[in-house]
Amino acid sequence: MSGQQIVRKNPKGLAKIKRELDNLKIQNKEICMEINDILVEETKEEKKDFEEALEKYNTKMKAVFDRADIREKLEDKYKCEDKIYGIVDQVQRTYKKAVKSIMDQPISMKDKEKKIIKLQEKIQTALINDEERKLLTILRNQIHSVPYKSRRLLM
Repeated sequence: MSGQQIVRKNPKGLAKIKRELDNLKIQNKEICMEINDILVEETKEEKKDFEEALEKYNTKMKAVFDRADIREKLEDKYKCEDKIYGIVDQVQRTYKKAVKSIMDQPISMKDKEKKIIKLQEKIQTALINDEERKLLTILRNQIHSVPYKSRRLLM
């Protein structure tokens, strides 16, 4: 018996089911509201204490960040990050030029791929520490498990 036949033969049954579902949804909503009210009421003091502690923490954090020595350290940190990004950008541009040069060579695609992989490994060895290398290995393994046909991770 198909779904349409059941509906045609028993339309009153569906109305009864709908009423029951509506009642259960209303009950569920009321129970949730009761639970929420109880939680709010019984944790009023803890919430107040938490909010006061959070405010105190935020005030202290602001005071620390407003100190001249911390502002100076943050400025030094930003300068280091700018230099890091500059070096990485330079390495990427040089890498792209090297790949283009390899691709322009009159050798087989397999040899080109080997040379590119060797170049990637040299760059990794020179620039990436052990922890970063482990993370990169995990990332590569996860990417290889992705069911897409065209995936390529350069570096």
